[in-house]
Formats: sequence, structure tokens, C-alpha cells
Amino acid sequence: MLQQSRKVNHIGKRKARNKINVWIAKVDASDINCFNSFIVTLKKYKIEIIAYFKGRNTSGFVEGFNNKVKCSSADAMELLTKTACFGACF
Repeated sequence: MLQQSRKVNHIGKRKARNKINVWIAKVDASDINCFNSFIVTLKKYKIEIIAYFKGRNTSGFVEGFNNKVKCSSADAMELLTKTACFGACF
């Protein structure tokens, strides 16, 4: 099976900042208000979001690891609860 290579267009921080600012301005100038809370969040974390476009670094690994820890903790609590209930019943 022949794989096609996928061309990825990476943009820099300056271009990303401009695109985000233009999008925000367009939404602000329109009658659309369903993005208002998203725009507040976008403005709050704009520096961090734009930083991604420099090194393409994300916290995906950390987020995934945290999720696994939470799931493991929940599984352990469920097991302890069932074990305690089983012990109390018998």
C-alpha cells in the first residue's frame, strides 16, 4: 500500500498572532455572540497558545499522564469500596 506524504503548513508566532487577532476582530464586528466566552478565554491564554507556534510543544503527555493517574485513583477507590462492602457482607 502506497502512503501519501502529508504536507503540513506550519506558521510562525507572528502569523498565528495576526490570524487570531483578525478572527477575534471579525467575530467582535459581527452579530455573533456565541463565541464571547471563548474569546475571553482565548485572550486570557493568548500568550500560551501563541507559544505553541514557536516550538510546537504541548502538554499532551502531562495531560494524558494526569488522566491515567485520575483513572487509576478512581479504579482503586472503587476496588476498596467493593472490597470493604464484600468484607462487611460476609
